[in-house]
Formats: sequence, C-alpha cells, structure tokens
Amino acid sequence: MEADRPKGLIIVGYMTAVLMPPIGFILGIVAVTRPNRWAAKHGVGVIVTSIVVPVLWVVLIAAGIHSAVKKTDQEINHSFQTSQEELRRQERRSEAKLKEQVSVPIR
Repeated sequence: MEADRPKGLIIVGYMTAVLMPPIGFILGIVAVTRPNRWAAKHGVGVIVTSIVVPVLWVVLIAAGIHSAVKKTDQEINHSFQTSQEELRRQERRSEAKLKEQVSVPIR
C-alpha cells in the first residue's frame, strides 16, 4: 500500500504550489484525478495551497508598498516643513537687514 502512494507528485505539487502556483494548481488537479485516495486528498491540499499562497503574496506585497509609500510621504512632509521654516528664517533675516539699512541716517 505504501508503494502505491505517489509521494513525488505530492511533494513537487506542494513545492510548486508555493513557488509557482499555476503549475502547482495543475499538479493538484492531476493528483485529485488519481484513483489513490491518499493522493486525491493531498491533491486538494495542493490546489488550496496554490490558491491561498498567491493571495498571501499580494497582501504582503501590498502591505510593503503601503509602508514604503507612507514612510516616503512622511519624509517628504518633513523635508517640506524644514524648507518652509528655512525660508521663513531667511525672510526674517532679510527684513531685519532691510530695516537696519533703512534706519541708518543719511548724512
């Protein structure tokens, strides 16, 4: 009975379900169509894995992109605020210098 189990198909099926989901899906279908109940049971697992893993990939990638965008946005806002503060300081210095020049009596 142990020899009737297509272990290689199931192992490769799970591996491809994680690494190459479309191929894993096909191997899962092949395993499900086997007359061996053990292989058919694992074939369903391979099919489910080949569907769930890409969804997890998308969620993880989207979370990473969201995090990167949020961090970049914070850095841009900080840089913009710093630039505005520097501009205000320069304006105040220019105004003070202009007042100083205007207040000097002409002889």
